Amino acid sequence: MVFLVIDNQTGMGTTVEKSSAEPDLWKRAAAYRMRGEGVDGTDVLAVRDLAGELIEGARQEGKPALPALV
Repeated sequence: MVFLVIDNQTGMGTTVEKSSAEPDLWKRAAAYRMRGEGVDGTDVLAVRDLAGELIEGARQEGKPALPALV
């Protein structure tokens, strides 16, 4: 399974820096023993490449991943 986070830099009406100890949401994947990756959401090719890599890894290895569009 690949979980996708679209990071709009806010959480419940306040900035992520004020509402969380870890503002880089993709880094939270390590707490769940998942691969976490941040990718520039405005770079279509980078998103496509990372998504393909993570989906293939999930299919082959059965391991979850958490990419975040930042």
